Amino acid sequence: MPILVEKNAFQKLFNAFLGAKSQDKEKQFISKIKHSNPQLGNAFSKIDDILINRSLSLKKDMEDLGLDTSDIDNWFKKYYNTK
Repeated sequence: MPILVEKNAFQKLFNAFLGAKSQDKEKQFISKIKHSNPQLGNAFSKIDDILINRSLSLKKDMEDLGLDTSDIDNWFKKYYNTK
C-alpha cells in the first residue's frame, strides 16, 4: 500500500533527520521512525547512505579537478558532524 505524505510534512521530517544527523543521533531517529513505520525508517536509512556516498563522490571529483571544496566540507560539518 503506497504511503501518501504531504510535501511539507516530508520536508519537516527530512529537516528533523538532518538535525539528528548533525548531532550524531541519526540511528536513534531512524529507530524511532522504524518503530512506527518500518518502510519509512528503511527509506531514511537508504537516504542517509545515498547522501553520504554521493557527497563523498562529489567531493573527490571536485578535488580531482582542483576545485574549492569548502562548501561541501561545511555541509559535512553541519549535517554529518565531521571534522
